[in-house]
Amino acid sequence: MTAAHDLPSELHDLIIDHMHDDNPALKTCGLVNQAWLRSSRHHLFRGVNVNSQNWKEYLQLAASPLATFPPLVRRLAISDSDHTRYIHDFIPRLPLLPALTHLRISHSTGGSAALTAFRRSFGNITTLEMHKVEFQCLTEMAAFILCFPRLEQVALSPRFVEEEPAKEPGPPVFPRTLHTVRVRSAARDVRSIISLLHPAGGPPPISALELDVLAPPALAGLGALLRALGTELRALDLAFVYHVTPAQIGAHLDLAHNPCLEHLTLHIGVRRFRFFPSAGTAAAHAPWALLAAVRSPLSALTIVLRLDGLDLLGSVDWAFLNAALRTLPQLAALRRLCFTVYCTADDGAIDAALRSRLSADHACAVVVSVVRNMGFYISN
Repeated sequence: MTAAHDLPSELHDLIIDHMHDDNPALKTCGLVNQAWLRSSRHHLFRGVNVNSQNWKEYLQLAASPLATFPPLVRRLAISDSDHTRYIHDFIPRLPLLPALTHLRISHSTGGSAALTAFRRSFGNITTLEMHKVEFQCLTEMAAFILCFPRLEQVALSPRFVEEEPAKEPGPPVFPRTLHTVRVRSAARDVRSIISLLHPAGGPPPISALELDVLAPPALAGLGALLRALGTELRALDLAFVYHVTPAQIGAHLDLAHNPCLEHLTLHIGVRRFRFFPSAGTAAAHAPWALLAAVRSPLSALTIVLRLDGLDLLGSVDWAFLNAALRTLPQLAALRRLCFTVYCTADDGAIDAALRSRLSADHACAVVVSVVRNMGFYISN
């Protein structure tokens, strides 16, 4: 076997880059060869996770004159706690991280007291994730977001103590560099965040938009936002609450204004407790109404299914989907049909049961993924 020191330096980097997400292997490589150690450090220290148990130790380590890793940190995840609330002590004492571009904050409070410290430490952030971050109101969150003038991607799951009354569009909050937005929050909060995305001067050029828990009061504002985005929009992921009807979607959401839309994601929840006579069947068909509203040729269609049990898979309107795959012009060029299934049944059983309900006369590839928990993530 060729000795490590006989390999050309370019090959060292290729080996390390191939193992970029395998920390145990990277640590081993660093112990074997000094050249590998230099290459692996960029991957080993690219992400740092700080929580209520280790934040003091992290500050001590980062402040050491022997510490060489702070310039390598590109992603910082801060998980606060209802019991500690350490983040307001941590941020002002955090050494500068010049390469940091990705920030995730979980289970914390925003608050005006932290704004100055965030502006100092995180001016270069391009990707921001906020998971269950509490703000007093929407205005406070808007002030917080203004701390990040270079945002390109944002994932928001905020909690507001107070509900603000609807207001006229205000000045821009999100920078013009923003292209990806993912929001998962309470229905009233999603409506408010839509208003932030569509200020008086028009929205940023968002190409990927994901909104969860959409209730009827939010549809008019969403329709206006989609019309304003126009040709910028490439990917759309919308999840409606159960009582949204096809008529409401048809009245407010006209995707003819988005001729460059390529990827659509629909959410269908089949829950046992929702099947009662007064609900009818119209609401269960609402996601398909969004598919019918598309006017551009889609290259990918993702259907997210949330099932209490595999026996409920038959409640999905497969006849409509199979007919749509055969006849809708917007699906004629479809290359990929993806199913993301939230269910506790066996993966193989879900895959087989789902494929058996699809007709064989469509040309697109079918991909089935089974998910056990509902994480909060950002990705393209």
